[in-house]
Amino acid sequence: MAQTDDNTQTDVPTTGAGRVFENVLRHPFLASIAIGVLSALIFGLVLPGQDHTPEDTTIQVTSSAPDTIEPAPSAETPSTPIEEAAAEPAIPGVPIVAEVAVVIADAGLNRKVSEQIDKDMPRDATLAVSVYASDPSGTASAFKASGRDVWLQIAMQSTAGGIDPGPLAASSSLSTTENMALLRRQVATAGGNVVGLYIPDDADIPGNDPDMWRDIALNLIGENLMIMDATKAKVATTLYLQKREAQISAYLKTDIIINGDMGPVVLQKALADALPIILREQEAIVVMAHPTPLAVQTLAEWVKSLPAKGIRLVPAAKFTGLKG
Repeated sequence: MAQTDDNTQTDVPTTGAGRVFENVLRHPFLASIAIGVLSALIFGLVLPGQDHTPEDTTIQVTSSAPDTIEPAPSAETPSTPIEEAAAEPAIPGVPIVAEVAVVIADAGLNRKVSEQIDKDMPRDATLAVSVYASDPSGTASAFKASGRDVWLQIAMQSTAGGIDPGPLAASSSLSTTENMALLRRQVATAGGNVVGLYIPDDADIPGNDPDMWRDIALNLIGENLMIMDATKAKVATTLYLQKREAQISAYLKTDIIINGDMGPVVLQKALADALPIILREQEAIVVMAHPTPLAVQTLAEWVKSLPAKGIRLVPAAKFTGLKG
C-alpha cells in the first residue's frame, strides 16, 4: 500500500526524538519554534467538548482520471516542519455557524505531499499518518512537534478486491485476540505520537462478525486511543464507552471523503459541494484521501475561504472533547 521511490532519500533520523533534535540543530531558527511547541504541550489541558455522532451523511467523491499530470510520488519522511501556515482568522461581522475538521489521510507515503502540508496547511489541519509510511514514528513526531492533530491510519482488510492490505493488517478472518495483537503492533510504530486511530474508508470492519469490531474498538478505547472511522459501516457509537469523562466521545464518524488524486477542477467542485453539508451538520469531518501536492494546494485555498462562509477549521480531536 505504501508508495516509495528508491531515488528519494529521507531527511529524518530513524528515531522520533533523535530526529526532531537533529533537525533543530541543523536549523537553529527552529529552536524557538520547538521551545514554544513543547511549552504548549506541557501546559495543555484536556477540555470537555461535544460528542460528534452525525447522521449518516457520508459521501465519497471519486474521479475516473485526473485532468492534470502529477509528479511521480516519492518515499516521504519529513523533517520537523520548517514552515507553519497560519490559521485563517474569523472575519469581523461574519458569525461562526459551523466547525469542520479537515483530515489529510495517507500521510507519510509521499515526501512532496508532506512538504506541501508544511508549507500550505494551517496548524489546525488534521493528519492521518499511514502505518506503512517509511518512518511512521518520525513522521508523526515531526507533525506533532508542529502542534498539529496527528492520528495513525491503520491497515485493515479492504472491502475492495485485489488490494493487499500488507503484513500488519487486521482481518475479519482472524480472531479478536489475533487482531488486537496486530493493531498493537501498528500502534507501536507511531511511538506514542498519535491521539488515536484513523480507519480508512475501505476497511472491512464488520466482516463476518460485526461484534468483533465492537470488542476490538472497546479494547482500543480502553487503551486510551480515540477512533475516527471513515467507513460506511453503521456503528452504534453510543455503545462505545466514554474514555475518561462523560463529555469525551471516543468514537468519531467522518462525513465526507474526497480523493485527492482527481484533477483540480473536479477537486474544486467536490470541495464546493461539501460546503452545504458542513453548514447543515454544523460539526463535520472532511477527509482527503490519496493526496497529491497539487491537491494539498487546492485544499489549502479552500480552507482559506471558510471563515468568509462562517466556518471555522478545528482539529478532529476537538470533536472528541480533547484539546487538539
